[in-house]
Amino acid sequence: MPFWILVWIASILLNAHLARVKHRGFAAWMVLALFFGLLSTLILALLPPLPERFGSSATRPCPFCQAPIPAAATRCVYCRHELAGAAKPICTRCGAVNDPGDHYCAQCGQPIMPGTSA
Repeated sequence: MPFWILVWIASILLNAHLARVKHRGFAAWMVLALFFGLLSTLILALLPPLPERFGSSATRPCPFCQAPIPAAATRCVYCRHELAGAAKPICTRCGAVNDPGDHYCAQCGQPIMPGTSA
């Protein structure tokens, strides 16, 4: 098997791995590697990772029913109790304190990451 075919296959597999690590669509990057080879791998390696989707991390137990709920929740989705003193998320870019449940900073528009609270 020629060497360039092995490099081509390796770039396809490397693209799939890098895309998963950086929270990007791995199938699309595999197709790009199929046509553009190592060039697409280089581009993917230089791209910054996307933030994780909301709700995939940062949970805490409900103080009433102990069910896992999002850290920024103001009401338990299981027992429906209102959570007093819900944490107010802080913007990582400008430091502004936002209302609980906001997904974007009211001051600068930056997406608010779960778990960044005052």
